Amino acid sequence: MLIFFTLSLKLDGIVEEVIVEIDSFSQLKEAMKGKVFHVTSMESLLEIKKSGCFLNNLSENRSSWFGNTNGYFRNKGCISFFDYRKIDDCPEWLPGRCNPLDILRHDSMALLVIKPEAYLKLVVPGRRETSKERKMNLVPMIEVGIKSSLSLKLIECAYLVYKKSPATIK
Repeated sequence: MLIFFTLSLKLDGIVEEVIVEIDSFSQLKEAMKGKVFHVTSMESLLEIKKSGCFLNNLSENRSSWFGNTNGYFRNKGCISFFDYRKIDDCPEWLPGRCNPLDILRHDSMALLVIKPEAYLKLVVPGRRETSKERKMNLVPMIEVGIKSSLSLKLIECAYLVYKKSPATIK
């Protein structure tokens, strides 16, 4: 069973509280419906908090949890996000094509939800004109990007997802 925790990014410290327990992609989809979020490891979350912002991975100096160096947005100098604002409008099979839970190979991960005011920065994939662009991996209707960097001030909250109780994780 997966356990969601929320992490407050307030300057006065971190507050954790249990939000909801889930054990399937459909439950995750319901919990994240209406949100735009980035998925990362706990290690990367610490780096993001330390730097005060998200940075793109154009130089590939950080490993991709999705194991993909051929991502459309990564190659465009963007940070990739899942856009679940209109998840119900997607064909039923599409959200599962790139399931955020697929990367939960370790004990934990973080889903960082952006504030609505950051939506103006979102880049939607355009028509992929060249054969090189058509070969890049992209999940249509779900994957969006933000060019270069994004300040932590534009993060609404972070859901910390654990495969098991955090007390049992070493």
